[in-house]
Amino acid sequence: MRYAGQETIGWNVRTGRGWRARRMSLPIGLLLFGLLTSVARADEPPPQDNPSTNSSWTPPSDGFDWIQLTSDEWLKGEFIGLYNKTLEFESEKLKSLSLDWSDIKQIRTKRYQQVNIDREKPAIGTLSMSGQTVTIRGRDVVEVDRDEVVSIAAGEPKEINYWRGKASLGLNVRAGNSSQVDFNTSWDIQRRTAKTRMALTYLGAFSKAEVETANNHRVTTFFDYFYSRRFFVRPVSFEYFRDVFQNIGHRFTLGAQLGYTLIDTDRTEWNITGGPGYQIINYLTVEPGAETTRETVTGTVTSRFDTELTDWVDLVSSLQLQMGDRDSGGLTSHFTTTFGVELTSKLDLNLSFIWDRVQDPVAGDDGIVPQRDDFRVTVGLGLDI
Repeated sequence: MRYAGQETIGWNVRTGRGWRARRMSLPIGLLLFGLLTSVARADEPPPQDNPSTNSSWTPPSDGFDWIQLTSDEWLKGEFIGLYNKTLEFESEKLKSLSLDWSDIKQIRTKRYQQVNIDREKPAIGTLSMSGQTVTIRGRDVVEVDRDEVVSIAAGEPKEINYWRGKASLGLNVRAGNSSQVDFNTSWDIQRRTAKTRMALTYLGAFSKAEVETANNHRVTTFFDYFYSRRFFVRPVSFEYFRDVFQNIGHRFTLGAQLGYTLIDTDRTEWNITGGPGYQIINYLTVEPGAETTRETVTGTVTSRFDTELTDWVDLVSSLQLQMGDRDSGGLTSHFTTTFGVELTSKLDLNLSFIWDRVQDPVAGDDGIVPQRDDFRVTVGLGLDI
């Protein structure tokens, strides 16, 4: 038996020449194949623990908060909170992120979180979520369905964690052959917990060319108590309104309503309310013999619709109807719709359309009856607080 190989002798019919070949033996072939395979494997990088390709990967205990998106990507950083179906997360590389609640697959936090739960008292502890189950580990272990989570605030309960706000400002100044100043502003501040919501809003406009052409202000505040995720009672609401060009010096409306949330999804929220109220109106001027102050019982219906049209465009529309007696203006309405275009995580460009209508305007001392309808379009920069 030859270990070096075996020799084969043959004859080529075409050339008339013989040939001789040496065939390598099996043991030597296997040895060389093993050496080549070892060299090739030595050049390959060692396998990595890659969370993007390993669905069973779990975050390390490194002191950071972790979230996993529905795309199976993991993000490391600091969990800021969840409000109105939007999760706020701070990443060292990606900075501040606002993510839809529906895009979150898993959560692992190292710090305590306060979780507000629908129709239950808040739970405090470290937070983990996988699929539809949210687990809070504090003094006790609490497990709830993710759809029952109303909001999440980082850390122990603090007053600052309950507040959110938006402010918008628009300004147009013209000088030269004609001088004109247009100013409009609005802000919306809310304090919300799992059971309550308090809001304070303001909308104002001022315009002056050679003479004043606009001067109106509206301040609204209310308090809501939620009996469930959708049904709430508004035991008190208050509105102050002034519009010089509608001949309204001051209008005060105090009321109470019942409310219901028609739609509550990750992208859309629609609330309606209705109930009685009491109104006092002071007119700037009236016709001779008429009273400047009128009082009336009113009925109020409101609607607020808030939706995300795209990842960077929001639409907010609100409508308020108030029904009083004819001497107080009859049916009055206030409608606003705003398109907000996200410029940064905190700054928006807002385009608003505003319509105010008084069914039965009250004439001034000159006998002139104000127009029923007032329209205006405003553009401004909005800041999320």
